[in-house]
Amino acid sequence: MPTVRLTQLGIEKLAPPASGRVVYWDRHLPGFGLRVTESGARSWIAKYRVGDRAVMETLGPVARIPKVDDARRLARESMAKAATGEHPVVERKARERKAAVSTFQAVAERYVERHAKKNTRPKTWRELERLLARDLLPRWGGRPYALTLDFVRAAMRRWERPLHTLRAELGLSRSRRAILMDGQFSPRGTLALFDPALVAPQPDWPARTFVCGAALHDAPDPQDATAPADEALERFLAEGPPPVVFALGSSAVWLARDYWKHAIAACQTLGIRGLLLTGVPLEQSLPPSVAAFNYLPYSRVFPRAAAIVHQAGIGTLSFALRSGRPQLLAPAGYDQPDNAARAARLGVGRVLPFRRAHNAARLVRELRALLGDNAHARAAAETAGRLRSVDGAAAAAQRIIESMG
Repeated sequence: MPTVRLTQLGIEKLAPPASGRVVYWDRHLPGFGLRVTESGARSWIAKYRVGDRAVMETLGPVARIPKVDDARRLARESMAKAATGEHPVVERKARERKAAVSTFQAVAERYVERHAKKNTRPKTWRELERLLARDLLPRWGGRPYALTLDFVRAAMRRWERPLHTLRAELGLSRSRRAILMDGQFSPRGTLALFDPALVAPQPDWPARTFVCGAALHDAPDPQDATAPADEALERFLAEGPPPVVFALGSSAVWLARDYWKHAIAACQTLGIRGLLLTGVPLEQSLPPSVAAFNYLPYSRVFPRAAAIVHQAGIGTLSFALRSGRPQLLAPAGYDQPDNAARAARLGVGRVLPFRRAHNAARLVRELRALLGDNAHARAAAETAGRLRSVDGAAAAAQRIIESMG
């Protein structure tokens, strides 16, 4: 096998063999080389002895370790370990096995197998597998699970800044934890901020869990709290019968793509009016029967709708349940499929997964069935009546006061 001086410029000029493979050994570091196959594949290797045993270690492909100096450093490290009696290949494989069971993908797969498949319906866990494969595993699958959690914690710390500011004002010590993740369950009790109509207490819940009901936040648009939007809304509502309201909450709205186009087409096909809450301005013209707003408080529009089409996020769903209006639930991910299934079991509406809602014909079919079935309207009115006196924020505050006594 040839011996050359492996340099960054020189390795680009090393030709693959006519057949088989060739190793170009480094003149600068004996035992370090570049293996090149007839197909052009290039991998760094290191040759050394562990005790009386010869070892040929593949350090990695040039595509993953593009710099000669980095590959040479890895070779030196392996050779140094081998000189002390350690076996670098055995050690690396053990490290990789440990990492493999701790990657985000490994944890996600264990969750599906050990929990989701045992405790949810096939339709639910298959949807979970689909969402993981589409949205999370391509980007996060190979990363260490602990590192993924650190990233999530950092994001949550940003969300929690007002809470930490309040703690400082009250003279409480600074917490370095992400309270939403690390402080979920307290010996004083756990406050569940969703409506009791959605779920009965479960035996595997933490001790002293109290279902408070939804803690609703409904305020003007923080970016544009101006009167013209109010005037435009009132003018549109006064011009005709109640519209179907389309809302995608705070997360699914960023996945809308051509969804609004299909929503508008469905309204026109059915001959109904539509009110779209789009999150960002639409760049298309609207027919007179359809209005669009970046944001409106749900309490202003949901009770005045003929029906509500939404993503089933817990905040949006909580307002929709209190509106007394029938719903077409279009869950996109996260807790939304479960929320939608629970709402559908109350009889308040129908479910059309968001990935299938980007289709005017399907929207027409589902909306026609929803609006034509008075049972959904009756169930929605009954559910709203049950929730009229539920104030999750007040119940939670009272529970906190009692726990401090």
